[in-house]
Amino acid sequence: MTSKILALLPAYPIMNVATARALAGVSDEAARVALQTLEHAGILSQMTVGRRNRAWTAKELFGVVNAFEWDIATPDDPAETRRPSPTARRSIRPR
Repeated sequence: MTSKILALLPAYPIMNVATARALAGVSDEAARVALQTLEHAGILSQMTVGRRNRAWTAKELFGVVNAFEWDIATPDDPAETRRPSPTARRSIRPR
């Protein structure tokens, strides 16, 4: 069970019990135990406070993604400038 959730982390680096349950096809209890096991192993960190509606995150995974994005934005030729980071687009709603 824990291995199923571990395999899903690259696609879902932030997860709660409901998400883990739905994606892994297990009970709430099995999902909670698996998330706590990954937390105790240092793979996940609880990012919410309290015992209800808890969510966990794989913080190191964000570092890997950021490093990858930095690498692909860096040109091979030092004379070239770095490609700009994407920015959020504002949606324009019709009035």
